[in-house]
Amino acid sequence: MSKTMHLRTRIYVSCSILLVVTLVISCVWISILMLNIYEKEALSTSRRDLSLVTNALETTLSHLSNYAISLSSDSRVIAAAKKFPDAPKVEALRSNLRVSLGKNITSIIGSISDFYMWDMYSLNGNSFGVSGMDMSRVKPVLDQAFFERARSQLSYQLHGPYTLMGANYTIPVFLMTKTIVDLDTRQAYGLLLFVIRESRISSIFTENVPSSDVSFLVLGQGGTVISSKNVSAVGQPLSSQFSLGEADLSELQKSGQLTRNIDGTNTLFVLSPVDDKHVDWHILMTTSLNNTRRVWQGTLQTIVIICLLTFMAMLILSYPIANSITRPIKQLAQSMQVTAKDGNLNGIDVPRATYEVNVLYRGFNDLMARIRTLIEQINQEQEEKSNYRFRLIQAQLRPHFLYNSLQTIKSLIDLGINDTASECVSAMSTLYRLSLNRGNDILSVGDELELSTKYMYIQMLRYIDRLNYVFDVPESLNGCLIPKMTLQPILENAIYHGIKAKKGKGLSEVIGRDEGDTMLFSVSDDGNGMSPQELEALRAAVDGDAQTDRQNVSFGLYSVNRRIKMLFGNEYGLSIDSRAGEYTIMTLVMPKKTAVTSRTALLEGETP
Repeated sequence: MSKTMHLRTRIYVSCSILLVVTLVISCVWISILMLNIYEKEALSTSRRDLSLVTNALETTLSHLSNYAISLSSDSRVIAAAKKFPDAPKVEALRSNLRVSLGKNITSIIGSISDFYMWDMYSLNGNSFGVSGMDMSRVKPVLDQAFFERARSQLSYQLHGPYTLMGANYTIPVFLMTKTIVDLDTRQAYGLLLFVIRESRISSIFTENVPSSDVSFLVLGQGGTVISSKNVSAVGQPLSSQFSLGEADLSELQKSGQLTRNIDGTNTLFVLSPVDDKHVDWHILMTTSLNNTRRVWQGTLQTIVIICLLTFMAMLILSYPIANSITRPIKQLAQSMQVTAKDGNLNGIDVPRATYEVNVLYRGFNDLMARIRTLIEQINQEQEEKSNYRFRLIQAQLRPHFLYNSLQTIKSLIDLGINDTASECVSAMSTLYRLSLNRGNDILSVGDELELSTKYMYIQMLRYIDRLNYVFDVPESLNGCLIPKMTLQPILENAIYHGIKAKKGKGLSEVIGRDEGDTMLFSVSDDGNGMSPQELEALRAAVDGDAQTDRQNVSFGLYSVNRRIKMLFGNEYGLSIDSRAGEYTIMTLVMPKKTAVTSRTALLEGETP
């Protein structure tokens, strides 16, 4: 995103991107969630249908076993088996058995369609033929091994599936055997054999779950299909019907469910065991999830359409929203441009907007007010500085000082002290050269000391018997900066208001101290000093308004104090201490600087 892009466009684009990302994530999340819901619902439905079919199959097997047990425990059947331990070979005896047992047995199972055929056999496998059914069509499987397996168990057994051969057809069937046992002696006398069509088992599926998307398979040992609506699948391994590997079959047996894509169809496999101790069967239910996927896809399409409509609506609505948010900010930016171009610092009207925007407007107006204040302050300081400069020039060039100095030089020449007169002229030249300083208001401490010493030298020539002076300033301060004419006004005040009024000779001392980041100058005299009242009045004049009754006394001191504070801050400046008849000490505190600061440059505009 371009850095120069308008805020409105940035908000619009950002909101659009955020909306797209949100909608895409929402669509993906909802689609996955709904797919899981649909698949869970399909699994739940499959388990419910499978449970219904399993219960129906278990009920059918229970009914079949009950009929077989009822027939095998019938007294007439037991009596016939005892009387004939082997099937009679004489047709007349067969006919008698058929007559004696047929009606009774038929009365029990005749109306039951579950049994396709039935007959009675001896333990060695000879048919009694009492049912009148032609069992020869299943004869091929009824070998000696079959009957050995059948008579090994007294309870009923279910075998198969086998193929029942017909003239023009083949039918998969199951064979059920039940041993005829004397209930008192527990001795076996024969077998009952029942033929059950496989279709009787597979019909359970369609009777309970008629859906075309669902199919059922009954699996025997080893995963062989023993019952299915697809007759061709009976007797085949499960792997031949579906492309399932050993790992898939293992997972299916462990979890009871599996989802795989079979020939382009998402198929759900659900496995359930048959609760019957006489059979080792499992029912496998397969459900096509294509319909579920179609429903899910339809729902997903609806969601996508809703998301697209939402996106379009938000795109339409987001532009005026972004515009309403950025309009006051845009107005503020335009006002700032006008201010920068025209210098209009009057501020702007605060619009009706959000709290944050109002804060920006108020902050901008506060900034403009602060700038106006600073400009006014700077202008005032510049005007004040100009006045100081004018007053300093006046002070430097006061006629009485120049007159008195020239008079002193004339007196020296008249007395023939020409060397001293020459030195006095040289001192005046140096004094005025340094005081002018090419119009700069800042000079080095060394130059200020030289200016002050020249001034004191000229004054000592005038008051030769009444004035002495001492300068004690470390050389480390000579390179530091100091406002011009800082020490001279203080020395002048010491001479005219302290030492001059004293009887006898007076001393003025200038002592400088290097105190790390600051430098300190104390100017003291042993003149008449000041009373507490006079001291407080002078302090007030120096710290505040110089326009007092002592204007001539205080202006020089006030200007020194004011200039220092303007240049370096209010923590610096001039302090005064005095005691009447003893002394006056004036102390200057300034920062040690070897270059003009930004504030100094603002006020002075030049460097020394």
